[in-house]
Amino acid sequence: MKFTDLPTTKRGDVGERIVYDHLRAKGCHIYEPEDGPHPIDRFMVARDGQCFAFDVKTYRRQFTRPYTGIDAPDFEKYTSLRGVTVLLFFVDAFERCIYWIKINPEGHRAPSDEPATGNGLIYEHRKVYFPLSDMTVLRALTDEELRELGPQDRPERYEYTRPYFLTDKAQADAN
Repeated sequence: MKFTDLPTTKRGDVGERIVYDHLRAKGCHIYEPEDGPHPIDRFMVARDGQCFAFDVKTYRRQFTRPYTGIDAPDFEKYTSLRGVTVLLFFVDAFERCIYWIKINPEGHRAPSDEPATGNGLIYEHRKVYFPLSDMTVLRALTDEELRELGPQDRPERYEYTRPYFLTDKAQADAN
């Protein structure tokens, strides 16, 4: 099976489209580098002329604690972009919303594979985890967007996990 045929890749493509559509509707212009290796997936110029690098991650927050994370090498890449602020968007089917965090070039780096914390971040197992309390909710996902994201793997893991962000009213407003 090719990488592009994997369910996680297809889900990621849907999440990216959802975020792109939202940003464009808000008047942002999105630029993508040409094919091939590059340090960041997208750049965005907002209506006020500010420029940001950004990336979209389409997966659920952790079920054991109110954190979400990315691979440590990705975090290293984002923090190495001197003078560039990176916005990291998460499309989270469990939380039923899109949330984001700003990663400044002065972001913290993991000293090793050993668990460590700093500025609310947790470094463990070659991952960097962000507390949901540091996130900003962009908006709720619609029922249609949740259907497009498809069934989530291992839903039983979230049986006793309480959503962190959305109330029933916020979800109803999204639809």
